[in-house]
Amino acid sequence: MKIFTYLNKLLFITIALVSFEGFSQCFQIESILVDACSATSPTNDEGFNEMVRFQVGAAPINTGTLSVNWPAQAWTGLVQNAVTAAHITQINAAILAAGNCGQVLQPTGGVLPANAQVLLITSQNFTPNYNLFTSLNSTLYIIFQNNTTTTGGHFGNYNATPGTRTLSMTFGGGCSDTVTYERSDLININGTTGGTLAQQDGATVNFTAADVPSYANTGCNAPVTPFTALATASPNTCVAPGSVITLTGTASGYQSIAWTTNNGTVPNPNNLNTTYTVPNNATGSITFTLTATNPCGSIINSITSIAIGAPPAPTTISVTYCPGATASQLTAIPVAGGILNWYGTNATGGTASSIAPTPSTSGAAGTSVTYYVSQTVGGGCESPRAPITVYMGRVPLDAPILQCDAANTRFLPAPDIAQVAFDFNNVRWQLPPSAQFQTSFTYYYTINGGAPITGTITSPTHVWIPTAGLGEVITLTLTWDGICTPSQTITCYGLCSVTPVLSIHNPAAVCSATVDLTAPAVTAGSTGEGR
Repeated sequence: MKIFTYLNKLLFITIALVSFEGFSQCFQIESILVDACSATSPTNDEGFNEMVRFQVGAAPINTGTLSVNWPAQAWTGLVQNAVTAAHITQINAAILAAGNCGQVLQPTGGVLPANAQVLLITSQNFTPNYNLFTSLNSTLYIIFQNNTTTTGGHFGNYNATPGTRTLSMTFGGGCSDTVTYERSDLININGTTGGTLAQQDGATVNFTAADVPSYANTGCNAPVTPFTALATASPNTCVAPGSVITLTGTASGYQSIAWTTNNGTVPNPNNLNTTYTVPNNATGSITFTLTATNPCGSIINSITSIAIGAPPAPTTISVTYCPGATASQLTAIPVAGGILNWYGTNATGGTASSIAPTPSTSGAAGTSVTYYVSQTVGGGCESPRAPITVYMGRVPLDAPILQCDAANTRFLPAPDIAQVAFDFNNVRWQLPPSAQFQTSFTYYYTINGGAPITGTITSPTHVWIPTAGLGEVITLTLTWDGICTPSQTITCYGLCSVTPVLSIHNPAAVCSATVDLTAPAVTAGSTGEGR
């Protein structure tokens, strides 16, 4: 019998502890509309219009035991009567007129259902159109403090002088929650602090499940649960094929959510947080879409993406100096947002530097040294290294020539290919009887100012660049490898589909001794005549 009694006592204590733990989680304060919009003439009635949103836990709770310790003002209990019922009717009509499907209710018999979203308003004398409910797309219970006289605020609005304010709510029996915010952190409608009183209206504090505050301002709107969805993926750059990606979704006001991707399927797609294994053959980028649907059938799509592999190497072009000449720092062209990493002559290993090296020109003619550079994109994803060859060139015996090749520049309708042609020359560095020519060229070009495209070529001495559109602008930079002559740059143009004719008309009779005649420039392939 003693053993039985002891076990009973132990069981009672265990149940009590479990019950206490359950009550301690029976509701959660989620948001406070600290600086409510309100009438300012003839009196300020902000104390009638402030609001606190909280969520009930897994069991119903009764409002009859609710007690609130406001940062300012006294708790005066709850009221539910014809006045509050009229407010509920007015709010629901406004939500319906706005085309949304949410609704507000008062509790039956003072009981708030399990998992209910609840809004506590500081007075039955509040004005519904001061802080709007029209975006509501879910069910919200509203309870009213019995307050017909206190127009002063129950919280602490913005003040540049720091000071915390604490709100405590309890339903008794260990069922309570307490939150604290910093008044100097409240933000205005512009997302900053301070400003005019009108700009400060709408200042709101939201709280996590751990009662950590964050600050927002949505203007003159009630702190109802917004309909939001946000998708993130980690890692999202330099992702190796076969690796596992963590997909994290945050959403509110939704009825259902689903993950989709443009490459395969997402496991557990209806969970906010899930994982995805990158296919072994994946290249480029993969996008993920988190689709949230609210009870009204409205949809929000939030898209995130990951980049597979490293970014491309930066654009480089070889450099040639005469032995002993004064050299300049090497240059390379990164992609937008890319940061160059210089590794000297190290194809692998070595330590990167943000400072480009200045090559030595002490080598003998005909020799070369190769330097290496990479780029970092997206805060830590490094590309492969690109080489830059520095030649100790021989003295040229011919002038280098780079020109547009109009004869081979042509417009061909699809499916044939239009092209812009460039012509250049091999340069001698030794005369007959044993004449020697350089035969290697390095180049890069841009089309209409876009990303540079690099290449190398040996004899013959021309390059044809395909174009996708009429009249495109092609800019080519060419280096004669092994000859100590500067690189040259030229711009040539794609042909027009119709060749224009340029007409120059004689001016009217003039009495001055000279007349200036000017004609507008025309693109390659045009013809002209004077009249």
